[in-house]
Amino acid sequence: MVAAEEKQISMVFVYGTLLSGLHRHEALQSAIYGGPAIVEGQLHDAGDYPALQQGSGDVIGELYSVSSGLLRRLDRIEGYYADDESASIFVRKVVTAHRLSDGSYVEVCCYFYNSYIDNRVSHGDYRRYLIEQSNAERWLVAYGSNMSLSRITQRVGKVKAIAKGSVDKFRLAFNKCAANGAETFANLIFTGGDESCPVVAYRLTEEQIEQLDIHEGVPQHYRRSTVWFTPEEGESILAETYLASLDKLIKDVIPGGKYLKHIYTGYKEHGLDNQYLDSILDNSGVGHD
Repeated sequence: MVAAEEKQISMVFVYGTLLSGLHRHEALQSAIYGGPAIVEGQLHDAGDYPALQQGSGDVIGELYSVSSGLLRRLDRIEGYYADDESASIFVRKVVTAHRLSDGSYVEVCCYFYNSYIDNRVSHGDYRRYLIEQSNAERWLVAYGSNMSLSRITQRVGKVKAIAKGSVDKFRLAFNKCAANGAETFANLIFTGGDESCPVVAYRLTEEQIEQLDIHEGVPQHYRRSTVWFTPEEGESILAETYLASLDKLIKDVIPGGKYLKHIYTGYKEHGLDNQYLDSILDNSGVGHD
């Protein structure tokens, strides 16, 4: 019989090598994924792994529900000794994390580096940092108006390659407030279910991505982060995309017709079934053309 304490569940925030797709993620195979989230702090590059330190800023990671037994295993992986914190490589603390999908908060266990280091990753996203270090050209996922070929080429020029597919366990939402406060724009939000959001991925250069950052209002309006993109053919890959900043999240409502036209155009151009988009709009409870 499993001991009662083994059944106790804690929520853990991971931000480095335990992230999905990275080499220590296997340790979390029995955990339940809770979606992307943010904690306050500063992320630094410690060489073979990142180091979270207290300070002002946002660090992006993933939430997992883990048993007490798995939490103890994570303690060993992180070099944390509850009875001798001075000898620990990382120290486990309880902090507040904010879910990227809706801004709600949850108390989580998180591992902080127990020494000082000064090699900051300014945007606080370790997987994005690794992608940027190793790839001059990268896949960027579009799910809103950038699905329109005319819109993306107007913003960044000709794209080198295009792939259509989906982002699993996320859905399309219109819960991002525009700068004028009167409109809403698209966003991807984690659902954890079987739902998949149709998307298009573009192969872009670093310069093109930086141009698109300006159009997307990074980091004030959107933050550029990573998601798993599943192409119609081939295995899932890590790709970059734009997720709404926490202070720009509002109630999910239908955007203006001009903005929607870009999205419908993108669906048509890439041969995607717009029934998914129609269902998102219908479920908002507001009629549309």
